[in-house]
Amino acid sequence: MLMSLVFAQIRNFTCVLVPIAAWDGGVVQADHPPSRPMHTGVSADPVGDAVGGTLPGDADGDGDVDLFDFEQFAACSTGPGGDIDPPCDVFDFDADLDVDFADFAQLQPLIEGGTSPCACNGDVNGSGDISPFDWLALRQCIASDCYEERFDITCDGAVDWCDMDTLDCLGTGDATCCETVICGACILNSACSTMTEQSCVDAGGIYMGDGAPCLDP
Repeated sequence: MLMSLVFAQIRNFTCVLVPIAAWDGGVVQADHPPSRPMHTGVSADPVGDAVGGTLPGDADGDGDVDLFDFEQFAACSTGPGGDIDPPCDVFDFDADLDVDFADFAQLQPLIEGGTSPCACNGDVNGSGDISPFDWLALRQCIASDCYEERFDITCDGAVDWCDMDTLDCLGTGDATCCETVICGACILNSACSTMTEQSCVDAGGIYMGDGAPCLDP
């Protein structure tokens, strides 16, 4: 039977062969440590998706919110109950399908403060959705102790298992994962890594507490 090779096990690179007729295009579940289910692909962050996964309020995709973005906001403004076109939904902070004063209230401090919120974007390979290849790319980065901003899903300045746990959460379609996924230091095989308590327990480690850092020796 013709088979389709699908990357199903990202954490330890185990692959599963699935008949093409039986595969629905989602992620194939397989046992993996920590033992949590993998999830089907979903769209990336809906707020920034129309502008290539940029930050909310960052219309030009340059990684910050500035006066140029303010000018674009003015052009996109519809008032309450208006109808926005896809390029403007980067300004729809409250996801009510218009661009109005409520959205401006969230845009203004970003311009004044010179900072932008974490995009919490799980589409690390830039394909337009979350797929098995995002898990694979992130797994390879963690294994090689790399740092690239696109892999730092939680925007904490590190690429670690907490980013993987957050990617697992984003795979469910939950847009609040960077706020709801809580991580801490986990001691496993005499090494320390940052992950959720459940992941640490599943892997047989000792969880040091929410927010506990891995200290350099």
